[in-house]
Amino acid sequence: PETINHLLLGCSFARELWYLIFVTWGKEEWMPTAASSMTEWWSLIQLEGRARKDLATIVTLFSWTLWKHRNGIVFDKKVPNHARGLAEVVAEWKILALAKLFSENNVFNLPLDVVSGEMWRDMG
Repeated sequence: PETINHLLLGCSFARELWYLIFVTWGKEEWMPTAASSMTEWWSLIQLEGRARKDLATIVTLFSWTLWKHRNGIVFDKKVPNHARGLAEVVAEWKILALAKLFSENNVFNLPLDVVSGEMWRDMG
């Protein structure tokens, strides 16, 4: 069934995008399982202070972007597309960075090969 936990953490599309982010950061151990709940998964990530707040901002951004992407598929008949999903994440990320919603020493960044979508070109 399509639950919020499935949509944001468990579906293959979301899991592939999460994996890209976590691999980029060298944090593969943060990958939620297909059966994770958002609350359970979040409680397992051991960060404190500003780093946890930065990650919370990113998780919120990522969840919002996945939700909008899903709505485009369901209501506008768009086809799921990793490159477009990633581009949507990057566009929102840039807005949040410009609004200074991340700390000055935010360790959660996307390298250029991820931002440019080179890793996803063949995945469509």
